[in-house]
Amino acid sequence: METRTYAEIRQQIAELQKQADHLLAQEKAQALAQVRDLVQRYSLPPEAVFPAKTKRGRPSRKRPEQPQPG
Repeated sequence: METRTYAEIRQQIAELQKQADHLLAQEKAQALAQVRDLVQRYSLPPEAVFPAKTKRGRPSRKRPEQPQPG
């Protein structure tokens, strides 16, 4: 088994992180292209893709209207 130094392992981690960052950028670009294609194909408005958020950061839910007594 090969013995490596801490510095060598840190260098390997840095190289792997660089590769991971590159791959992530590629995957994001592909995902965005897919989303744009679907939005255009189905004429989706922004609200359909990105619902409004509440103060807590969750999509808002419409509450059912309560019948008025009377």
